[in-house]
Amino acid sequence: MLLNEEEKQPGQFPVERRVKTDTLCLHFSWPLFFMILQIFLFVIICGRSFSFLHPADSNGLRCGIDNSLFYPNLSDFSDHRYLTFQSKCSNECEGIKYFSFCIPTERKKLSKSPLSFRIINDTFEYRYFGLLMIIITFIFSFPIYFIFAKFSLYITYFLLFSVTGSVVFIVAKSLLNHFYLFAVEVLCFGISYLFVLLYIKRRIHVIGPIVTTSFKFLMKSKDIFLAPILILLFSLIIFSFIVFGVLFSNGVAQPIVSSSGLLSGSYLQLHQHFSLLITKLLFPFLGIWIIEFVFVLTRFAVSFITASLYFKHPKVSFIKALQIGLKYHAGTIFFGSFVVFLLEFLSTLFMAMKKWLKKTKNSFVRFLCRCILNLCFLLVKFVGEINRLSFVYTAVEGVSFWDGCKKASKSFQIDSVLSITLLLNNILFGARILIASIVAILTYKYIDGLGLMKPVIPVIVVPLLVYFTLSAIDLVIAASSQTLLVCMIEDARDDGSYAPFELQNIMNWMKERVGRVNFSI
Repeated sequence: MLLNEEEKQPGQFPVERRVKTDTLCLHFSWPLFFMILQIFLFVIICGRSFSFLHPADSNGLRCGIDNSLFYPNLSDFSDHRYLTFQSKCSNECEGIKYFSFCIPTERKKLSKSPLSFRIINDTFEYRYFGLLMIIITFIFSFPIYFIFAKFSLYITYFLLFSVTGSVVFIVAKSLLNHFYLFAVEVLCFGISYLFVLLYIKRRIHVIGPIVTTSFKFLMKSKDIFLAPILILLFSLIIFSFIVFGVLFSNGVAQPIVSSSGLLSGSYLQLHQHFSLLITKLLFPFLGIWIIEFVFVLTRFAVSFITASLYFKHPKVSFIKALQIGLKYHAGTIFFGSFVVFLLEFLSTLFMAMKKWLKKTKNSFVRFLCRCILNLCFLLVKFVGEINRLSFVYTAVEGVSFWDGCKKASKSFQIDSVLSITLLLNNILFGARILIASIVAILTYKYIDGLGLMKPVIPVIVVPLLVYFTLSAIDLVIAASSQTLLVCMIEDARDDGSYAPFELQNIMNWMKERVGRVNFSI
């Protein structure tokens, strides 16, 4: 049922007219939430004795509990709560205490320790460096993005001249040294990259001012900078929910003493029912879905605030925008976040299938399957762009999920709108990759002298954490910029009177294209 809370007043834009498309979803979500919480508490209570809190020694006996409760002849380790590097339970720890693990500090003992001990010890060595990289990224990313947006045209020219000069130099050197094949490869790659840069240059006159203006809008509502912090905080909570849910689920099992173990030290094994596999998969499935829900809800709030500022309505706080999203569009956001999760899963599945196809010997079948997979991959990406822009329309006009998708698909029929949206997302993606790569190099330089047992892990983990932090920041920038683009499209259908001075040239450019598209749904 569609219920208009407010009728549209003369001179007002639909940003103030909220449509209750799915208010009941918020009320129905509470029983589901409590059911998930009950499952989580169940696995903690029932799986605690056989979880990481009570690790197993070399005979499978659990440290910190009385194992004779499970079988009369087993040892009582109630006072021996620490697992040593020799896989024995002890009541003392001469190393680093981490939960019930006793990590040795001597390198000789550490080299003989299990892999988990070495990874934990390495984590203590680089944890502050990783946290410092995340904080630096969070503080300086917004100013860096603003500078890049402000001088985007000059940066594009610099890249054009740099790539051209580099390609000419490398090709000339390769020809002089008779590396003809390498010269051809560099020339083909360089020409392709130059075409991409030239295409970006044609659209940068639109993207640059929109991103710059979005920063000015963000500065008018400074509490919007809480959005990345909210995402990171909830992501940490949800990640803990996933990890602890899976770990405690592994402990929900029936202890069995093997017959061979009774003859040689009482070996304790765990037997787990197959149905618990569903519980293990439930935690990552729900966790990723909830993370996407937080992302979509934050995108909605940023879009709502940006649209209110564009159409000169009273400023809305970030918390108030979140409340509006939950009150009126909980179902749209809940279902839309599932669509985002499903699209991401399909994209990952297609990438995995591409790797699997490399093993196929029939070249025709491999070529045909690759073509089908590429088409499916492009379709998934296109649907993802429509889905992403639909939430902007939900925030701006208060429409349902499906109407938002229809409006988003209509807006993509406007000349250059789809290319601008794709370029904006890919430029932000490229910035994330570039910064994460720089952090990977810095991490490698930092750990080079630490003598870690597994140095490859921090080189992967720290850049991934920085990349995720940048994703939370990019969401705010992309949502604000895309909302400005949508607001300009809607404004251009009228008279374009709300456009800021910095966007007047783009508004004139937009008016020429908007009139050719029928927006009726």
